[in-house]
Amino acid sequence: MHTGLPGKGTATASNFIFAKGAVGHAIAQGDIQVDADYNGEDDYSYSRHTIFDGATILQQAGVLKVVTDDTAAFS
Repeated sequence: MHTGLPGKGTATASNFIFAKGAVGHAIAQGDIQVDADYNGEDDYSYSRHTIFDGATILQQAGVLKVVTDDTAAFS
C-alpha cells in the first residue's frame, strides 16, 4: 500500500499493478553510513544508519496503470 499515489481522493486516482521482474531496486553500497555507540554517563546506546536507494521500471510492459474513482465512500 502506498499513500502517495497520483490523484488520491479524486475521481481519477492512479493505481499500479506490476510484475515482480518489471521493477528494480538498488542500494548504493559505497554510501552506507553506520554509527553505533554507548553513552555510559546517561546509560543509553544508539545506532544510526543512512542508506541511499532507488527504484526504477525495468520492463514497461510489466506495469499496468489502473485509474479508479477514489471519491466513493465505502461503509
